[in-house]
Amino acid sequence: RRFELVVACRLLHHVAEDAQLERLLAEFLRVSACWLVASFWDAGSFAAWRAKLRLRGRRTHPETRVARSRKQLSALVARAGGALLSFHHSFRFVSQQTFFLARRRAATSARECPS
Repeated sequence: RRFELVVACRLLHHVAEDAQLERLLAEFLRVSACWLVASFWDAGSFAAWRAKLRLRGRRTHPETRVARSRKQLSALVARAGGALLSFHHSFRFVSQQTFFLARRRAATSARECPS
């Protein structure tokens, strides 16, 4: 059984290893008839740069959370069998959380995706 859309929020930044994240993305794409919407921590966000430079006051999150670059995430989605289409911010310049829209690679056009 497949779902038209798979949504995963506030999960991917908890997966530290790229191989494990690739397997998770592959499973999401496997059960999706077409679309995947998920959030991740964007390493290029203002909040990520502040954290990297230690400009943030007290620590609000454990060090185990992983921020990834858009390029790195695009490659992981591609290896998992998808095509990353776009990025969308929840609170740009404030939050590291960024959403992406991906499509299963097997779905070559929007007409093949259920409406």
